[in-house]
Amino acid sequence: MDEKKKFCPDCGEHVTRRDFMKVAAGTAAAAAVAAKSPVWASTWRDVKPEELVKKFAETLTDKQKEKVAFGWDHKLRTKVSNNWKIVEPEIGTFFTGDQQQILKDIFKGLVSPDWHERWQKQMKDDNDGAGFEKYHVALFGEPAKGKYEWVMTGRHVTMRCDGDSTEGTAFGGPIFYGHAAEGFNEKANHPGNIFWPQAIAANEVYKAMDGKQREKALLDKAPGDDDKSIVIKANGPYAGIAVAELSKDQKALVEKTMKMLLEPYRATDVEEAMKFINEGGGVDKLWLSFYKEEDIGNDEVWDRWALRGPTLSWYFRGSPHVHTWVNVGKPTA
Repeated sequence: MDEKKKFCPDCGEHVTRRDFMKVAAGTAAAAAVAAKSPVWASTWRDVKPEELVKKFAETLTDKQKEKVAFGWDHKLRTKVSNNWKIVEPEIGTFFTGDQQQILKDIFKGLVSPDWHERWQKQMKDDNDGAGFEKYHVALFGEPAKGKYEWVMTGRHVTMRCDGDSTEGTAFGGPIFYGHAAEGFNEKANHPGNIFWPQAIAANEVYKAMDGKQREKALLDKAPGDDDKSIVIKANGPYAGIAVAELSKDQKALVEKTMKMLLEPYRATDVEEAMKFINEGGGVDKLWLSFYKEEDIGNDEVWDRWALRGPTLSWYFRGSPHVHTWVNVGKPTA
């Protein structure tokens, strides 16, 4: 046979016929293995995250349970933070391939399909390209028997799935999201930040205000960057301007902002969150505040702002990059 080197587009290099046959054989073997491997994305596509949490619990070995499974009343279950390990093991090194795929599908099921790629971008940007595998999960309670909660944490993420085990709260409890798209200190227009459009929408409300309204809405100092910023107060006092004081057009802009805040999450969680907000009196009972502190670029496009009311506390801290603290449900104070 002619052993002269020839270019193979599949191999991406010049190869002999013997080389080509080796590559082809290897490819065929790999395909055979892949055919026997579970295609989790297809298998679990239509399964609710709550059922996947139960499936995940069934797969845990005793040694894994020692590291990531706890009783319902464990103090870590209710914690929320901007960057933390609820347990030490990372998804990518502690769990089997099948378990990792179940965890990915739980996460995908908790967020809006339109946001899957954006969430992936956030996790990769915030973990030097490593993404989902760098996060941590813990399980509280017993999914097969009673109350339970699955919690995922890491840089700029605290997310929950509890099958409505936690009464009086949406999202299973306080959650967190954020993004540092291009370095720790972002530019004024936050290029690449998947959550910055939320702030643009909120600032459209501010732009629509007259002078007296802006004077009420704009405050000097922002809240602290911690879970204390999202304590829900049944009767206030709330800072900023009452949405009830705004015009019909201005209220429509608040509603648009509220919709954008909720759209990254699955429909059932959005419905539950709106149920609590409406029980608290709806948009008219919310208060909107903006903060002069840490205005990147001094452009009066306020990087820090909040929406609060009897059943809601949503604090967007956009400087030096985005941190967002969320609590929706019955009052906590």
